[in-house]
Amino acid sequence: MSYMFDHYCNQLTENNYKHFIFSDVSVSFLPENRWEFACSIKNIFNEKYYSYFIESELTSIYRSYTIRPRNVLVSATYRF
Repeated sequence: MSYMFDHYCNQLTENNYKHFIFSDVSVSFLPENRWEFACSIKNIFNEKYYSYFIESELTSIYRSYTIRPRNVLVSATYRF
């Protein structure tokens, strides 16, 4: 089993934060020497956008990104 967890936190104003949590998980099972069954889930919390804002005395920058939707992959592999 493998698990990936990323947490991003942006401070919008004083005492106002925006949190993003991106997470993936995958599991594999080997019942025999030749078979492998696996399942992976990407973007478990189904986050749709990631954005941030940076402000300084002279400039301000806003970026927004559309990210991949949640997806599930199930596989079975037979080795010769």
